[in-house]
Amino acid sequence: MRPFWWNWPSWAVELPTGGGLQLALHAWGTAHPVWLYWLVGVALSLVYELWLDRHGWSWRDVLQRLFGQLLGELAWVTLGG
Repeated sequence: MRPFWWNWPSWAVELPTGGGLQLALHAWGTAHPVWLYWLVGVALSLVYELWLDRHGWSWRDVLQRLFGQLLGELAWVTLGG
């Protein structure tokens, strides 16, 4: 039996993942410049897509995760992080 999230649309997984990734990178330390969080987040996303994703490579997943990072950044700024 497949997990219940197996048939979820890609955006329902990638957007929150990107947002969580961005917030986790901010929790790593606030002394780092924002561009470093973006760079590390994109690098981790590419590593995941290239070598770990069981469904294979997808630019769509990378871009949806990047958009999620943007939402995470907006949440960080809005919440006064």
